[in-house]
Amino acid sequence: MFSLFQVCLSVVTSAGIGAMSSYLINTTLPDRPEIPENLEVVLTKSRDVKLSWNPPKKKNGPLSSYLVRTKYTNYRNETVTEENFTTEPTLSFENLQVLKYINFSFKHFI
Repeated sequence: MFSLFQVCLSVVTSAGIGAMSSYLINTTLPDRPEIPENLEVVLTKSRDVKLSWNPPKKKNGPLSSYLVRTKYTNYRNETVTEENFTTEPTLSFENLQVLKYINFSFKHFI
C-alpha cells in the first residue's frame, strides 16, 4: 500500500531525552493498484463503442496509464487482439469489425 509517513529522531542518554530532529517526510514504494470501478460500455453507433470507468479506490501510487486489451473475432473469423494505452478513464473504438463477440480487459500502471 502506498503510504505517506513522517519520522523524527531523538537521542536518549542516562541524563534524559535530547532534542528532536526535524521531521523527514517520505512515502512507501508504490504497489499494484486495485481494479477500476463502474465500467460502462456504451454502443454509440452500430460499430462504435465507448468505454468509461472510475479509477480504483486504492491506487497505491500515482497512476500513469491504463491498458485496455481488446480481443474479438472479426468478419474473416480471425481472432484479433489489440492493446491501447490511455491516461484518461475513457476510451472509444470506432468501426469495429466484430463477428461474434468482443472482450475488454484492463491493466493499469503506476
